[in-house]
Amino acid sequence: MKAIFSCLVLFATLFSCKSASRPSTGDKLTTSRERFQIDHIVDTSGNEVALDFSGSDINIIDIWNNACPPCLEEMRQFPALIRYKEGKVTIFSISLTRFYIWKTTVKQHRGPFAILSTSLPNWKQYNFMSVMNSEKKSDFSSDRFVELIKKYNITSNPAYLVLNNKGEIIARPSSAVEYLSALR
Repeated sequence: MKAIFSCLVLFATLFSCKSASRPSTGDKLTTSRERFQIDHIVDTSGNEVALDFSGSDINIIDIWNNACPPCLEEMRQFPALIRYKEGKVTIFSISLTRFYIWKTTVKQHRGPFAILSTSLPNWKQYNFMSVMNSEKKSDFSSDRFVELIKKYNITSNPAYLVLNNKGEIIARPSSAVEYLSALR
């Protein structure tokens, strides 16, 4: 049983990254609005944070990981789309990469991760702290990915949830860049 679960986790990790050429629909929700709530989100110091959505009209949860080129491709465009829009738009980029790897990536921001050095008050970098055994040799927080699948039907990265200032999910676009571009 453990071997089957390990294979499923490996499969999810390897194939969880969406193609860069996927279509975007905007995916507006027509059902009752669900609140985004998830625990064990931490900053680069490892301190648990409570996400505050009240400061912006539009909040985008950006779920990504280090091994996802389309994630980084979208992130490179965020600064131009949200600069000078404090109070209107905030992006919460939350990584599924294991904390110790993500922390180094955010602090060193080299190569394809150079975009993470951009400092904007309305673009925040956090991590889904894994609660699985830290001795496991995975670079991916598969336990947190499984949690996102169960709670929000998120099956790949990048994944986006658009929230209002009450933390209610109002859209599930396949591209944050296209969603933000349409807001102009």
